[in-house]
Amino acid sequence: MSTRASVDELATIPLFAALEASTLRELAARLTVRRWAPGEMVFDAGDASGSILAVLTGSVELERRDRAGRAWVIATRGAGEWFGDVGLIGIKRRAVGARALVESRLLEVPARELHELARRDVKAYALLTMNLARELARKVDRLEQELVERRGGSPG
Repeated sequence: MSTRASVDELATIPLFAALEASTLRELAARLTVRRWAPGEMVFDAGDASGSILAVLTGSVELERRDRAGRAWVIATRGAGEWFGDVGLIGIKRRAVGARALVESRLLEVPARELHELARRDVKAYALLTMNLARELARKVDRLEQELVERRGGSPG
């Protein structure tokens, strides 16, 4: 079953930070919210990557397979966080699978809605894109720090 998110719910998601109330109202009317049962796959690695998903309630586990086919949990996303952005921005199939850990409500932000937002309101699109870029930069920074720590912190 799909529903709509409230403007208040959208305002709690950093992806939509600094967007005007009128833009949030428009997005709330256009974007779909779906429920996922515990253990249910949101998507699998290899699926088409046509949207970003933001967690309104619940939590989602992201997993990636190694060359031997073993699944490894690489992250968990909770309320206010989003996922699926890497495949969407990179214009490639999903590299990870996503599974609901508990009953979860996820807001879907399809690529077509992002393109429509760019056409209608370039300032809002720029803010949303910067929010995506900031989060991707934070992810890269965390991964680089983790790599350094796993190597024992020894310089070059």
